[in-house]
Amino acid sequence: MKDKFPVFWRFLGNLSTFDCRCRNGSGGPPDCKIRECARRKGTAVCPKCDKYPCEHIESLAEHYPTLIQDGKRLQKVGLKEWIAEQERRVKRGFVYADVRYATSGSGSG
Repeated sequence: MKDKFPVFWRFLGNLSTFDCRCRNGSGGPPDCKIRECARRKGTAVCPKCDKYPCEHIESLAEHYPTLIQDGKRLQKVGLKEWIAEQERRVKRGFVYADVRYATSGSGSG
């Protein structure tokens, strides 16, 4: 993934221009509260919302310990700089999957 990360960001950038299934409600869990909220507010990324972090994000953050702080960092420095920071983190070997909390019943621990 390290050498593919710039390609990944280009992919995400291109994906944001498409009318993908997640955005139009025909993909992913149909009752996703985060997606419903973002669509209702016209927010592209949750940290751009004035209510961030809300109860939906706090619930998700129970499994992703860096989620809220990363969102606050995005608010502080802006999306372009935040992406640059993420790219530098990856070059140092950072992987979000390494910091995800295990869910109960996963057998780990």
